[in-house]
Amino acid sequence: MRDSPVAELGRWLKRLREAAGLSHDQLAAALENEKTRQQLIAYEQGRNEPKATTFLRVLDALGQRVAPVAPPESAPRALNAEVAELRRAVDALSREQERHHREVASKLEGHEQTLRQISAAISRGSRV
Repeated sequence: MRDSPVAELGRWLKRLREAAGLSHDQLAAALENEKTRQQLIAYEQGRNEPKATTFLRVLDALGQRVAPVAPPESAPRALNAEVAELRRAVDALSREQERHHREVASKLEGHEQTLRQISAAISRGSRV
């Protein structure tokens, strides 16, 4: 049975770190302590999966380079569709936030008016 890709990645990172002659503490220091020794061990043991940016920083700290990969031809269309969907979602959220803002402002205005009436009544010596 084959291990998970995360476990394979972890073993690969461990081999690279050991080949570079670095301890977990040294690698953490090379990463400017962005990741702790314990996090690096968890990656190597396949318990945690590093984000792509973390993975690239670890590779860089280990002196490894990754060649860029050209996206498939369909990538621009798929990305454009995804960007359009995200824009629609952001627009809908913005409209909802604006509606909520107007609602809250209206309630605050009502409370301010009530406070002014209470203040005026107190100034006149009336009971509230």
